[in-house]
Amino acid sequence: MSARLKLTLSYAGIVVVSGLLLLAAVALYLLRYVPDVQIPVLTDLRVPNRSDLIRAFVPVAATVMVVLLALGLGGDGCSPDGCWRRSSASATRLGSRRRDRCRTG
Repeated sequence: MSARLKLTLSYAGIVVVSGLLLLAAVALYLLRYVPDVQIPVLTDLRVPNRSDLIRAFVPVAATVMVVLLALGLGGDGCSPDGCWRRSSASATRLGSRRRDRCRTG
């Protein structure tokens, strides 16, 4: 396995594990204070209980984890070598234009 692939996989692992820990902290420490029974209120409003919140939270959390995995594995679609090469090449081109202008002008 190449060093680049190892770094990519370790970065993706760190991103996914930190995302899982954050989602687990929200699920465990915030949802434990919400009762699992229907909360009686005097108006026609319905107050969500723990099951309702979990049912709403799980699909969003799964989507976030997929996005984190995709960003961890693929980044922003630009490999570091390519970005550095392009930016240094454009800087070299700019520098050579400036030098040419200084020589001629």
